[in-house]
Amino acid sequence: MMSDQIDQLKTIVRLRKRDLERCAHDVAAVRQAIVAAQVQEEQAARACADALASRAAAMTERLGQPCDPLVQLHCQAVSARAEASQLLRTQAGAALAEARALADRLKREWLRAQARHDAMLQELERAVQSWQRQVGRRAEDEVRPAPIPAMLA
Repeated sequence: MMSDQIDQLKTIVRLRKRDLERCAHDVAAVRQAIVAAQVQEEQAARACADALASRAAAMTERLGQPCDPLVQLHCQAVSARAEASQLLRTQAGAALAEARALADRLKREWLRAQARHDAMLQELERAVQSWQRQVGRRAEDEVRPAPIPAMLA
């Protein structure tokens, strides 16, 4: 009966280990996603800064030639690109924040999986030690001669 319990605990420990490995894999994947999101956010920030500088230059040019329709069209196009780049930067920042939140959640899940695995491993170790003590006691009982009752002697 004790060996059945030990076998069940071994199975549970294996399943907990598999769960722990899955969590570790998920954490590693989300860390890579964070790096990618950081790169995208940095690129979006640079593009936004460039677009805003271009818009400022176009607006300065527009001040010099306020009636020129080509300058006005250029200013509108540059402004539209600047707004689009600001939107992309905002979206990249949101994606980075989302990836970080996911990483935090997965790390907590990984820590819980680690704790569950450790607890089951300790339970298995206790069961094995108990079983070994029982086997040892049985072996001692078989080696030790049976006591002779005082009445028979």
